[in-house]
Amino acid sequence: MTTPSSQPVSLLGRVLTAGLDRSGVAMFPVYVSATVIMAGQQSLALFPALGRQLQIPDHVTALLTALSAAVTILLNPWWGARIERFGARAMLCLGLAGMAVGSAAFAGTLMAAGVVGAGVTLYVLMGLVRALQPAAVSAFTPAAFSYIAEVATAETRAKVISRYTAFVTLGSMAAMLGAALLAHWSLAVPFLVVTIMSVACLVLVVVGVRPDRVASTPAARPAMPAKLRMRDDSVWPWVLASAASGLLLSVWQLGTTFHLIDRFGRTPQEAATTVGSLFFIVFGIGFLVRMLVVPRLKMKADVLVMGSLAGMGVATLLLGFVRSDTWLYPLFGVAGLLFGAVSPAIATRLSLSVQPSQQGLAGGLNTSAALVGVMVGSTLTGSAYPLHPEGMFSSAGATVFLIAGAVALGRRRESRRLQGA
Repeated sequence: MTTPSSQPVSLLGRVLTAGLDRSGVAMFPVYVSATVIMAGQQSLALFPALGRQLQIPDHVTALLTALSAAVTILLNPWWGARIERFGARAMLCLGLAGMAVGSAAFAGTLMAAGVVGAGVTLYVLMGLVRALQPAAVSAFTPAAFSYIAEVATAETRAKVISRYTAFVTLGSMAAMLGAALLAHWSLAVPFLVVTIMSVACLVLVVVGVRPDRVASTPAARPAMPAKLRMRDDSVWPWVLASAASGLLLSVWQLGTTFHLIDRFGRTPQEAATTVGSLFFIVFGIGFLVRMLVVPRLKMKADVLVMGSLAGMGVATLLLGFVRSDTWLYPLFGVAGLLFGAVSPAIATRLSLSVQPSQQGLAGGLNTSAALVGVMVGSTLTGSAYPLHPEGMFSSAGATVFLIAGAVALGRRRESRRLQGA
């Protein structure tokens, strides 16, 4: 029986989830939370400016950023392996709480610096926050993928994962707009907004993520490995594909920035503005593809992964030979289509290849692989671009072609194993 005190909550839930199917209603708190989590993570792009304001040396800022990435890469799979112990809802709450506390600490540090000035104490505090926040936030993504596997059947999982990644993309877009609009007032304002939104989402998850809204999880196929191992043909091709997508995102961002400065004579500020607008196009098209196109595609996820990777390789090769910045916009539009399709396809294929108890670990590995790809792409761009700009883009494109071939090989070997089983 519904009590009067619960009627407003129920009415609000019906309004917010109108038009969604059962899995959409169950996933709604996670969709919204994923948007806020990604917006908070993207807001950390303000960290270099924040470090300058606190008079933190640039090399210390870079070291703290690298430390944060390393913590995220290591702890994503670690949290994923502990889903069965803590439960998806508890770990979703941990990620949101970490985002709220960390963002509040960033904002508080900035406001304290305005009162007492920068000093060693603030340096230490910033270092601790920069390292500890991702330690908690990295619990969110594995928990989200584990919850998706509980909510969605094998037939509907591609649609749910695609919509989840669409909301993640929406968070990136919101962060870009928010940073541009709010940082004008103070660097602390974006972090305060993220803090408030994280707390609101924490309440939404506690109220909305309930066992009675979870569909029964179908039994695993007998041919699935009993334990997730990186060397299995059902795992490593898709983890490698995720790393390739991260690598290309980094190459496109850094390489295009260098191109605009060196080849087209833009100032660093103009180049940053242009790249920001280009990636807003990528994220916008990617959001539409993930929200509207991928859920309706009848194409198999593995075919979509290989086709998208091959297309991304071609686009990367062409990027090195662009002679006018006018051509960057249609090229980045094509990139939005391909990037928008490849990430949900990789996540879906990996999710369908592992046991239900391994879903969190698979989601953590997928996220960590993409971050490793970003780090490798940054290193490749920074070291190879000064030597030969076109060669850098060509080598990145060729690398992705090789990875697409390796994915095809792994898929073929997996198909033979399943036929034998």
